[in-house]
Amino acid sequence: MTSRQKAERMSAALKFDAAYYLLTAGQKPNSAHDSLTTRGDATKRISRAKAQEIGWHLGTRDRQTIEALATIQLATGAQLRRLVWGEDSSAARSARRQLAKLVELRVLARLSHRPGGVRTGHDGYVYRLDVVGQQLTTEATPRRPREPSVAFIDHSIAVTECYLALRMLDAASRLELIGFEAEPWCWRSYFGPGGAPQTLRPDAFVITASGEWEDRWYLEVDRSSESPGRIRDKASNYIRYWQSGKEQLSADVFPKVLFVVPDERRLNQLVGVLCQLPAEHWKLLQVTTTAAFAETLESGAGETVEADS
Repeated sequence: MTSRQKAERMSAALKFDAAYYLLTAGQKPNSAHDSLTTRGDATKRISRAKAQEIGWHLGTRDRQTIEALATIQLATGAQLRRLVWGEDSSAARSARRQLAKLVELRVLARLSHRPGGVRTGHDGYVYRLDVVGQQLTTEATPRRPREPSVAFIDHSIAVTECYLALRMLDAASRLELIGFEAEPWCWRSYFGPGGAPQTLRPDAFVITASGEWEDRWYLEVDRSSESPGRIRDKASNYIRYWQSGKEQLSADVFPKVLFVVPDERRLNQLVGVLCQLPAEHWKLLQVTTTAAFAETLESGAGETVEADS
C-alpha cells in the first residue's frame, strides 16, 4: 500500500461516521472533554462509534500523528515532534501537550521503555496506536497494545528514523516519497526452488522519485546484532525472491536491497559478508550507514534488473 493510499484510507477513516451522525441528529459533544474517554476508562472497551466521536475532535496535527503511526509501528516523542510539529521553540511544549492528550483519549499508547534512558525526558517516550487510533485507521478489530521487547522497540525506532529522513527529503523537495510500507505490509510471499512456499520479510519497502526517475528499495535496517551467517541468509532470501520473478511481474523491475548500518565498522563487516555471494548477485545489494542514508536515497539507482532467464 502506497503512502497516498494510506492517506486516503486515513482520511476516510477519520471522517465522522454518517450513520452515527444521523442517529444523533448531527449533535457534537459540547467540548473536547465532553463524553470522551478519560484516563479512568483505560480498561474499558471502546466502540467504533465512540472512536469516531473522539475522531471528530482531533486537529490536523493529531491526525498527522495518527497517520504517521499507521504507516510505521513505533516512534519516539522526538521523532513525532520533528515529523509533525517541527523544530521551533514552541514545538516541544505543543507536542508534549498534544501527545499526552492523545494518550489520555487512548488514541495513542505510551510504552514504558525509553531508548537512551531517563535523560531523554518526554522526547524519549515511545508511542504506538492504541485502540481508538486503530479503529480510526483500520476496519480490523483493535487490540490492546502490549509492551514489545527492548530489541523490537530499538529496531522499530531505527526504521522510523529512516522514514523520518525520507519525509524530510520530501519536505525539502530533494526527492518525492511516493510510497513507504513498513512491516508487515512490505512482506512478500513466493515459491522458492522446488515450489516450497517462502516469505521475504524486509523492514520496509520504499518508492521515491526524482524528476522523471522512480526508484524502489527494500530496506534492511541493521543494528549490529545479527551474525554474518544471518546476514548471508537474508541476502540469499532476496536472491531467491529475485530469481522467482514474482516482483518483476507487477513492477517490471526489482528493488535494490539496501542494508542500513550504524557505522563504518559494521559497513565493512557486511560488505565482507555480502562479497562472499556470487558476483552476479552483487548488483542486487547495497550497504550504507545511517549517516549517509539520505544521500544514498537521493542519489537514486534503486531499480535493478529483471529475473534470471
